[in-house]
Amino acid sequence: RIETINADPKQAQELNTALSNKVLALLKNNGLNDKDFETLNFNLEKYKEWGRDGYVDKGYRASHSLKLTTKDLSKVGEYIDLVIGNDVKNVDSLRFKLSDEKEKQVKSELLSKATLAAKSKAELLAESLGSRVRGIVSVSESSQGYVPYYYAESAMLSKATGAAEPMQVQPKSVSLTVNVNAVFEI
Repeated sequence: RIETINADPKQAQELNTALSNKVLALLKNNGLNDKDFETLNFNLEKYKEWGRDGYVDKGYRASHSLKLTTKDLSKVGEYIDLVIGNDVKNVDSLRFKLSDEKEKQVKSELLSKATLAAKSKAELLAESLGSRVRGIVSVSESSQGYVPYYYAESAMLSKATGAAEPMQVQPKSVSLTVNVNAVFEI
């Protein structure tokens, strides 16, 4: 999140635009493209801080929230260090998730395995009853999807502590769950 504060709202916005453009150019010079960025939010608001005698007017705060997408996890720490080292004061969160293509692939594989398991269980049950599966009456599936993993540790630690090496970001595994409900005729 790129934030700038100024007594004049127009100046706050212009400063934010300049800093946003600088950060985007730096990231592009380090291997990212326009398609890797998305503006999530832009906000210009009156900014006040609490003082001894109540709220004190500090001017206007312009805030530009950007989403960065990369498949190269080895570069995430470098990107964070790059923006923190160039006047960005807030990295709100990191989120690790499956790409749409990968989620579709994994879900298809899981559905196939779950369907085969349901059939196998039905055949085992029918056999133990001295019968056999004659056909399927109905089948349905439900997917719980998955919850992306959010990395909440402070992204400013490496620069704030003067670390010479890029911040190391270790993604956590994500999981996807599917359920198949099948009714077989025996």
